[in-house]
Amino acid sequence: MKRKNSPVFGRTYFVSVVGVLLFAFLTAFTGAAVDAAGHSESEQYVTIANLEQDPIKISLADLQEFSAVNVTVTAVNASGRENTFDAEGVLFADVLTALGFDQAELQAIRLVAGDGYSIEVAQDILAIRDILLAYSIDGEPLAADAQPLRAIIPEERAMYWVRNLVTIEVLHSTETPVVEGIRFLDTIAGLEELVPYEYHGSTDQALAFATLIAEHPVRHDWERLTFTASDDFVKHETKGNAMGAYLKLTGDQAPVFLGPDLPGGMHVKDITFLAVGGDAFVSMAQVETVLGTTTIGETTGVAILDLFAYIGMADAAFYEFAAADGYAVQVAAADLAGGLILFVDGALRTYFHGLPRNTAVRDLYSVNLVEME
Repeated sequence: MKRKNSPVFGRTYFVSVVGVLLFAFLTAFTGAAVDAAGHSESEQYVTIANLEQDPIKISLADLQEFSAVNVTVTAVNASGRENTFDAEGVLFADVLTALGFDQAELQAIRLVAGDGYSIEVAQDILAIRDILLAYSIDGEPLAADAQPLRAIIPEERAMYWVRNLVTIEVLHSTETPVVEGIRFLDTIAGLEELVPYEYHGSTDQALAFATLIAEHPVRHDWERLTFTASDDFVKHETKGNAMGAYLKLTGDQAPVFLGPDLPGGMHVKDITFLAVGGDAFVSMAQVETVLGTTTIGETTGVAILDLFAYIGMADAAFYEFAAADGYAVQVAAADLAGGLILFVDGALRTYFHGLPRNTAVRDLYSVNLVEME
């Protein structure tokens, strides 16, 4: 079967999978293949998890039964450096087709490397991009530290091009809960005992993510969280990875999500907010760089309505603005248009045009929906 010219790869290539091969492929990959029956222990595998009830373990030899896809690709790293090379492998979409599934219908997948590096690929990427499971680069087998496979997604950032790919997890639920409350990292940094953290040659201060969640609990159970950075980069992360990591809250590019056991490619810098369990932990210092400031009367700060729109804050008739010392005021939604959040002597404060001075909450810690009876 001749495949149409690929708009992603920019060249014509062919994938031929005849019925006999499909039958053999499915027979090999279902049932006993999970237990590697009939395969030597020296064979290399990639595991597709959560596609069916049991993981599907596929050997490199099985993948090479497909007609190869050869492409020339250019990887661009975070610093803008380009690396062009020829890659050979099989399309993930064709593997899914052989198993009776459609890549475009998946909610998301997570690519997991043998060293623990992982990255979530969202549905919008799966719907329009080809994912090449490459086993050869520039005509040579992959380097030992990149085997058994390298995921390549042309036209996407190099962070998706996972070396040493060992597992592809299919994610069936990727919805991020609506934000029902805000905690401000700028204030939290002064409440918690931070620990020294070496980062790019400097010693900054960080907070264990597990401590953040323990001391500032979120309202709903969660298994994943979402980071948004000042450059509009959005990254989803698992609970397992997050709970062993840190948030660097001072110094260059803070806040930064990082950890001693997390590969550098999994770090997230210049975080504006992270959404987890129905709450958003917000860095107003970073949010201000994205949203800019508004002047109301003689006061300048970040417009509260702009902040709410940016993080996806839920609608309510009233909101409670609380300080670190527990002082709190309730403000009607109708009055938010005159509201600002600003820094005064390094601390966060609210301002509401036309409202009493007691609505100027100093050391602003949180904003929550007010549940009306």
